[in-house]
Order: sequence, then C-alpha cells, then structure tokens
Amino acid sequence: ELTTATIGNLTGDIGKKEQRIKKDHRLIGDIIQKIDQADSDTLVEVLLSSESISTFLEEVDDLDRLQTSIRDSIKSLEQMRTELTDKRISFQAKHKELLALNSRLGDQKEIADDKRKEQASLLSTTKNQESNYQKLLSERIARKKQFEKEIDYFEAQLRAEIDPNSFP
Repeated sequence: ELTTATIGNLTGDIGKKEQRIKKDHRLIGDIIQKIDQADSDTLVEVLLSSESISTFLEEVDDLDRLQTSIRDSIKSLEQMRTELTDKRISFQAKHKELLALNSRLGDQKEIADDKRKEQASLLSTTKNQESNYQKLLSERIARKKQFEKEIDYFEAQLRAEIDPNSFP
C-alpha cells in the first residue's frame, strides 16, 4: 500500500512538473518573440525612434531584464526537467518494486495454497486410516466375543459331561 501511495504521489508530481514545463516553455516562446521584435531594430534605430534618451535607456533596461528573465526561465526549466527525470526514475523504480512485491505475493499465495492442499490430503489420508483401524478393531472385538462365547459353550459342555462329584 505504501508503494502504491508513493507511486500515486510520484505520478501527481510528474504531471505537475510537466504542466509547469509546458507553461514555462510558452513563456519563453513569448519572450523570444519580444526579443526578436526588439532585435529587428538596431540600437541606432531604437535611439532615433525613442522620444528621449531616458526612454531609450528604459528600453535597453527592459531588454536586459528580458534576457535575465529568459536565463532564469531556462535555468528553471533545466532544473524542472532534471527533477522530472529524477521523479520518473523514482516512479519506475517504485513501479518495479510494486511488480516484484505483487509477484512475491502471488508466489506466497501459491505456496500457501499448495500447503493447504497438502494438509487437506494428509488429513483425508489420516481419517481414512483411522476409519480402517476402527473397522479392524471392531472386527477383532467381534471375533473376541465370538471366541469367548465358544469357550463358554465348550466349558458348559465339559461341565455337563464330567461329573464334578466323581473326583476325589
């Protein structure tokens, strides 16, 4: 269950990272378009088209901030891509671990089923042997009783034939 929960968390993290990467990718695309538009004009053209030198300097600062923003976004993207790769590797490891656990659980269930079948067979054999022994025992008891009856019968015949008063 812990492995399944971890896999779920990793899947959620991977999805979030992928969405963030897509968003940052779009932002970088927009920034690159702005830079491309700004690069089409030379510094002299920008200077001449600017209302004042301060406006020109602000546009140069804006371009500098734009470039810094792009570098930061690219670093952020690289970091997220690295994290995403790590999460995917971790996800794959946990997935393999879950598969191994499921396989081991299946093997253990199979072994337990085999043991139960073996015990049931042994119990059945033992009950059959007990029933055979009970049958043998009752047959021997019946023969013993029959034998005792025959002995009693012979003793009774002997007593009838031999007169006990005839002995000294």
